[in-house]
Amino acid sequence: MAQAAGDVDMSKVLPMDFRPKKARFGAFKETNLKPVTLKNTEVMDVFTPRVADPVTKGRAYIYFFPLGQTEPAIIHLSDPTQQTIYSLVVHPITGRVRIYNSYIEPPIDMRVDDEGNDAQ
Repeated sequence: MAQAAGDVDMSKVLPMDFRPKKARFGAFKETNLKPVTLKNTEVMDVFTPRVADPVTKGRAYIYFFPLGQTEPAIIHLSDPTQQTIYSLVVHPITGRVRIYNSYIEPPIDMRVDDEGNDAQ
């Protein structure tokens, strides 16, 4: 039996199993902003609620979402001798960063995995 021109393909509207999409990471490219190299400064660690312990080696990711929100994060910077420490605290709603001239302890009780389950 041939389909009429006005028939709708119902396979497109039937409910299917939900499969979350994998996150895609991309570089932020803004022509007005120039990269900055920090002299005599190193990243000690990066904390987000998705990680069990702050990331001290390799790459750490902070998710930024299309509407300007982000996940809460704390980035600790120090001089090579770790005598001077700064904490960059990222606000999740606004994405703004507040700078403290001390080590801010990560709130360990906030940890969740990518699906929102407690990671403890």
